[in-house]
Amino acid sequence: MGPESQSQIKAVADRFGADNLVVVLGAADAEALEVAGETVTTGDPAFVGPLAGVSLGLPVVHILEPEVKQQVDPEVYSEQVGLLELTLDTEVVHEAMLESSPSRLSSSRPGPIAPSCTCGGVSATSSPPTPAKNWFM
Repeated sequence: MGPESQSQIKAVADRFGADNLVVVLGAADAEALEVAGETVTTGDPAFVGPLAGVSLGLPVVHILEPEVKQQVDPEVYSEQVGLLELTLDTEVVHEAMLESSPSRLSSSRPGPIAPSCTCGGVSATSSPPTPAKNWFM
C-alpha cells in the first residue's frame, strides 16, 4: 500500500474514528492482502508511509467474504466483483486475510457496511443505517 493510500486511510480514520470503520480489500494477490491488512491494523511494515509505527487497529475484510457480499446490491456486486469472484481462489484469500488481520469484522459491529472512500483499491468504510448501492468510487 502506497504512501498516498496510507495518508487517505489515516485521514478517514482520524475523521470517523477507528471504531466506526471497516477496511474492505479487493486485491487478488495473497502477499498484497497480507501487507495491506497489516498496514491498516498494526502499521506500515516497510516503515516508509504515513502509517509507519501507527497502529490504527482497523478491522479488515475482503470483498469476496460472505458478510460483505450479502450487504452489496447484487447487480453492483456482479458488475464490479463478479469476474474476480469467478477467477480467484477464495481459500487463498481467506487464509491471507486470517494471516494479515487480527482485527476481523465481528458480529458485534453495528449494521451494514458501506464505503466512505476508496484509496488505491482499498476502501475504508463506515457503518450507515442502510446497505450501500454504490460500493466503488
